[in-house]
Amino acid sequence: MRRTLKTLLVLLLCAALALGAGMPASAAYNYTVTVSSGLHGTLATKSNNKTADVENGGERMSLSFAYGQEWNPNDYPVNVIGEKYYFKGYHIAGHEGVIGTLDITKDIELVATFGLKGNMVKYIVHYQDRKGNTLRQDDEYFGNVGDKPVVAYVYIPGYKPVNTKNITFTLKEGEVKEITFVYTRDGSSSSGGGSGDDDDDDERSSSSSPSSEPGGSSDEPGRPGGDTETEPRDDGDEEIGVSDETSSPTEPANSSAAETESEPEDEEPAELIDLDEDMIPRAGPVANEDSAVGRAQQMQNLTRLLIAAGALAALSLGYGFWFILFGRKKRKKDVQ
Repeated sequence: MRRTLKTLLVLLLCAALALGAGMPASAAYNYTVTVSSGLHGTLATKSNNKTADVENGGERMSLSFAYGQEWNPNDYPVNVIGEKYYFKGYHIAGHEGVIGTLDITKDIELVATFGLKGNMVKYIVHYQDRKGNTLRQDDEYFGNVGDKPVVAYVYIPGYKPVNTKNITFTLKEGEVKEITFVYTRDGSSSSGGGSGDDDDDDERSSSSSPSSEPGGSSDEPGRPGGDTETEPRDDGDEEIGVSDETSSPTEPANSSAAETESEPEDEEPAELIDLDEDMIPRAGPVANEDSAVGRAQQMQNLTRLLIAAGALAALSLGYGFWFILFGRKKRKKDVQ
């Protein structure tokens, strides 16, 4: 009897540990992403499920996302109302600071952020392949000095970003910042975005993302510059990563090209590059505990730990019951 009880308890512990190790991080249902245009704008994306946003003003739209599906702010442009404000990006409801791309792991509300126009400066975004060929026309945006925009990559059919998905930096007076998203070929390319409405991807017009001109809204499609590709150019210069007009490259162009060509094709881009930091990674995932993926991993590890602790507790209780039931009988026999 004693052996049987021990065997059952050991099997229970092994089963619990195996369950924790093999438990999937994703849920079996979709999550709702609510996009709000805020008080000073309207949503440029065409959709039948847009409604008036009583709480934040403007309009709101509900979308359905699978676990881990990427949300990109460039897919949800905003028309700015009036000339006093400019669109800075989206923030998570209840939190400050604009965001870039997100991997959806829960229901979430994203609200457009606006700023009052002041001392505005320009920044330029380039889209190139590893050899420096232009994949689409550059985008020009404006923001106030001191702003720290988060610029997300733009989806280009047949390509995927290789250096980073998002770039952030601080706008400085008298400086025109230039940043570059580097892309590589993607054989399994598919467009992102939610499935909240079949009309969502039909047209993205009259938008600013964030502010594509000092006057507020822009006449360009939702993804800045539109989805049309320009003829690749061959300048002879090859670059990777990010750059600005006021700084010179730290490495020879040919050296950068050699490093780029030797990178594995399946290497994932960084989630975010911060140009204000001294160290700028070229590529590779960034461990960020505040990211959606990082939080999901933490939750999975915590769940496994709790299951293991529960199994140990059950094992301890089992031995306690065994001691009470069989140990007492053994003592009685010894006394007799």
